[in-house]
Amino acid sequence: MKIKIYAPVDCEALNIEKCSDPTFSQKMLGEGILLIPKSDKFVLPFESAKSVLVFDTKHAYGFEINGINVLIHCGLETVNLGGKYFESKVIVGKEYKLAQEIFSVDTKSIKKEKLSLETPIVFDNSEMKYEINILNFQEGIYNKGDYICEIEITENEKKINLEELFGQEGKYSKLASNIINLVGSKENFSDFYNCMTRLRFKIKDKNKVNEDKIIKNENVRGINWNGQELQIIIGQDVYKVKDELTKILNFQNSVNQEDLVKINPFNRLLKNFSSVFIKVVPITAGIGLIMALISILRMLNIMPEIVLVKPEEGSSQMWIFDPMLNVGWVILFITGRTSALFLGITLSVSASVHFKWNPLQGAVLGLILCSPLLYGNGGPAMQGQREWVLWEIWQSNDVMLQRIGRISVNMMNLKVGVIIFSVWIASEFDKWIKKWMPVSLDLLFRPLLIFLVIPFAGFFIFGPIWNIFEGIFGYMIGILLKMPLGIGLGIFASVFQASVIFGLHTIMSTFFLLDALANNMVGRVVVIGSISTFAQIAALVGLLIVTKDKKLKKQGSSLIAAGLLGITEPILYGVNFPKRKPLYAGCIGAFFGGCLANIFDVTQRPGGGLGVFDVIGFFSDPLIPVEGLHANNVNGTLYLLCCGVTIAISIFVSMALYKEKTNEKALFIKFFNKIIFIKKQENVLNDEEVILVKNLKKEILSNISKEQIKQLKLQEKNIVNHQKQEANLEFYLKKNEIKRDKLMLQGKKAMKNENIEKANKTALLIKNLDSLIKLEEYTSKVSLAEEKINFSLINEICNEIYLKNLNSFNKVFQIFELKNDIEIDNYIKNISRNILIHWGYEKPIEIKEEKNAYLIAANLKKIKNQEKRNLKWLKK
Repeated sequence: MKIKIYAPVDCEALNIEKCSDPTFSQKMLGEGILLIPKSDKFVLPFESAKSVLVFDTKHAYGFEINGINVLIHCGLETVNLGGKYFESKVIVGKEYKLAQEIFSVDTKSIKKEKLSLETPIVFDNSEMKYEINILNFQEGIYNKGDYICEIEITENEKKINLEELFGQEGKYSKLASNIINLVGSKENFSDFYNCMTRLRFKIKDKNKVNEDKIIKNENVRGINWNGQELQIIIGQDVYKVKDELTKILNFQNSVNQEDLVKINPFNRLLKNFSSVFIKVVPITAGIGLIMALISILRMLNIMPEIVLVKPEEGSSQMWIFDPMLNVGWVILFITGRTSALFLGITLSVSASVHFKWNPLQGAVLGLILCSPLLYGNGGPAMQGQREWVLWEIWQSNDVMLQRIGRISVNMMNLKVGVIIFSVWIASEFDKWIKKWMPVSLDLLFRPLLIFLVIPFAGFFIFGPIWNIFEGIFGYMIGILLKMPLGIGLGIFASVFQASVIFGLHTIMSTFFLLDALANNMVGRVVVIGSISTFAQIAALVGLLIVTKDKKLKKQGSSLIAAGLLGITEPILYGVNFPKRKPLYAGCIGAFFGGCLANIFDVTQRPGGGLGVFDVIGFFSDPLIPVEGLHANNVNGTLYLLCCGVTIAISIFVSMALYKEKTNEKALFIKFFNKIIFIKKQENVLNDEEVILVKNLKKEILSNISKEQIKQLKLQEKNIVNHQKQEANLEFYLKKNEIKRDKLMLQGKKAMKNENIEKANKTALLIKNLDSLIKLEEYTSKVSLAEEKINFSLINEICNEIYLKNLNSFNKVFQIFELKNDIEIDNYIKNISRNILIHWGYEKPIEIKEEKNAYLIAANLKKIKNQEKRNLKWLKK
């Protein structure tokens, strides 16, 4: 196939290798020619072509000619103009003929902007299916419409190496290893990271980099230098190469954007819980959906109700070992139940990874603490066959009071606090043993000591303490349920989903069972389970409405479906708990829903499922007639009303509470208040000092002007847009990666079955996934959005804010002599640069614990409270 090229404009035509942009001169986007336009109006330079792409910035256009993609890219760095000086005449999807006008450009204005007018015309050959040659081309001056040259395209007869393509598990590892050697070994770079298509190295000595060999690598599309930064262009697989580099070098280069200040011990505890649980979210979500499927099948009477204990004769339940029970139902049952009942094993592995302990040893520890040997048929509470009571302090008819007064040993399958704490203790114990144990004995005796000490500590120390804690928690819930006007049930509803985070919901669920058993399987307490579920979903929706973070929107939206099926763990661990405010909003909404449910005397009857299917249970008949209940339709309607109120309040409160980031004034005042609090704990302020404090507070509030706030908000809009475009590019690449993975599996299967024809077709589909023109469109949008961010203005404003506030806080320390040494300079820098830190453009400066105002204030408060308790005790 041959394609004739005519001059689209009065121009000078040059060899593409003379282009000043290496992306074009090195033919990374394909073969072609370079034009320097002498006039403004461009026409189609081909006999016919279909428009497939118009860049938002109107500087680049994609056309298709008999399946070949062609890019006309007018000017270099003109993407930064955002469409200024360009006027497009092209409609995507329309067929165009030779000499039809496609766009115009104000060449004089672009020259004034000191931008290059170089216009490459390139033929995309990213699939490497064709051999592209330029025929009859001569450099020179051409008038619009003149014949320039001919492009000859012949199908590449080189066959795809199927063995290499579908057997490439070690491909990225090999490439990563080669790159390390070619850049001059790991000693020649201080850092490395990747963007969407490029692997970037901070090089120490450029002379040690073997550029020629890097470029010759078949998996490398080119290189580029930006100062001391070497950019190796790989394509969409770049992150896989980066992952292999990380494995080889054991670098920990991921940036964790911490809060502006060090967290206190309680928040550290919560973060550890969250970090451990976040790794098991995909498991809980997937298994939760299986449980939802089981619920649906049981509701439709398709699947029998399977139990572990042999039921009485005539019961509708089926024993798991009943010979009449289909084995398929048994496997589905154990698939859904096993991982939930033995969650502790999964958490043990996750905690081992989090605390940097051996995951295999963590798995064994989890298996011991949650031993199936103790499970038997589950026992009455499905938490183990039996409990060994070591000591009873008192006897009580109240289940929770009895638990508080009982020291007992039982299995830890759902006692998440014991599991996580045991793993942490094990990791610390392991480190301690390493320090003194001889190497010759280490391999055998270190695991021996760990598995002798930690399981016994878990069963005999941590477990009983956790049992008492569960009893106290349960007893408090019991008191709440007795409160008037439905407030107790409202409080119960508000804390129920929060208790899921720490695995305490199993204790609260005890009240569901006791309540139902006492009322002929009609429950009032159990109502709060579904109400609180919808509250957390609604709180997430409220966040998604107000957030500007597109990645967060995408993540949150994907969790709603699981929530509607009654699985809230992904929502809690993925978004609401880490963000805190949505969790609080959901708790508030659930409180009002719970109060209403109690006031309206809403009851749940058997027959409901999980999530949205729970509604069925409120419109159902009770198993045994109970006097005083609402009619089914009334009961169901009232339940829906309670859910409606819950959802509305949760969405509204979440929208009101959630802020993308705390403003700088609020952060400065919070820091100022902490310093004054510390001063008050050390010495009482006199009247003169109180006046000075008020004046300094006013001064700090005035340090950031309205104009500065206005400018920062304007720049923040540009930052949000930049992050949005980056997210779009990331989603595009991820989508392609998912398609590629699926095709790879198909290709490997075809090779295994020796179906070469299908393998070839699949290989071609994989090659066709890479559209460099489409990728260029996304990357150009990212570049354009980044150019709109005025970082110099942001830095200027941040520096002004820093200097003014540093001066104000220095006055504080000049007036007040504090016994505690507090680091103010880095605090003020962090707060002044809050906009850049929050959006991930900078790292916060770490504050030393001993100089951390927030930790010092918390410790002083503890001491003060202890002194008050001591005085109170002495008076008694």
